[in-house]
Amino acid sequence: MDFPGACSGVPTQQRFGSVWVGIFPQSLGALGLALVVALFMCVLAGTATAAPFERTFAYTQPDGTAIELWGRGDEFHAVFETLDGYTVVFDPVARAYFYAELSADRRELRSSGVAVG
Repeated sequence: MDFPGACSGVPTQQRFGSVWVGIFPQSLGALGLALVVALFMCVLAGTATAAPFERTFAYTQPDGTAIELWGRGDEFHAVFETLDGYTVVFDPVARAYFYAELSADRRELRSSGVAVG
């Protein structure tokens, strides 16, 4: 079925009952449709990648010491500092924040063993 403008590369509209529905031209083809779908998926992926944050928050160390930290990042990467500007890392085993130091190869931050607070 030919629609006006089908060869012009511009989507046309067809009326079905009382609803106008956009129809992509036949010249779009399978490759064009795949590109449109890929573009749509990229847009969706870009909007749902990470939940960024940048804020100050309070935390109570296991020994009861209350500390305030500033953090920024997202669920994939974050940096935390004391309000004085010292970088800290969280030790999940100790369930506490420790001042950070660079590893010997200078590629990552690790716990210095000195608890914040």
